[in-house]
Amino acid sequence: LLLTSSLRLGVKRSTSSAVIGLLGISPCRSFGMERARDCVKLGGSIRENGAPHRVTKITQGKRGKGGGFVKAKLKNLATGASYEKTYTSDEMVEKVDIDKTKAAYSWTDGDTLFFMTNDTYEELPVPVSLVSNHDFLVEGEEFRVMMCEGKILGVELPDCDAIHGQFFDPINKKATLDSGAVITVPDFVNEGDVIKVNTEEGSYSGRA
Repeated sequence: LLLTSSLRLGVKRSTSSAVIGLLGISPCRSFGMERARDCVKLGGSIRENGAPHRVTKITQGKRGKGGGFVKAKLKNLATGASYEKTYTSDEMVEKVDIDKTKAAYSWTDGDTLFFMTNDTYEELPVPVSLVSNHDFLVEGEEFRVMMCEGKILGVELPDCDAIHGQFFDPINKKATLDSGAVITVPDFVNEGDVIKVNTEEGSYSGRA
């Protein structure tokens, strides 16, 4: 699973939480080296090839007498690129801490998304290119904008809502989210149902 969002079709809820890194805060901190089986976790942050990465998917297993392994899908938080890498369970991996703070999505101007912190009301510009799932942003709601080593890395979208119900095309059943994004949902999903949405892939992932 990747980032998972709960949404209610036909009912608006303001449940999204947000975090944004501010200029001037300390860079992402290293927690030292840990075994892959302990730190390569879903949603965790590690350093790979010198850059901070988020673990967006994992598969664990064993290779017979060869010991265990962790197959991870990693997202480079500096470039947005994703790829897979397999670690042995005992392989040492550097764990990092991503700085975060709360802010609300305000507006979009061209290729820039603007967020405002709740405490200082400072405006923080985030390039659209760093937020591949920006279609799920809802104006006025809080989201997580991450920073590491003085750079804004992207936005986490843990929750979003649908209030525009759903519509049908000849093949698939669709739901329109509060943000205006449209996803395909199973036939058994009805207006008012609470479901989970994978905002990284823009897809239905199950009932809430």
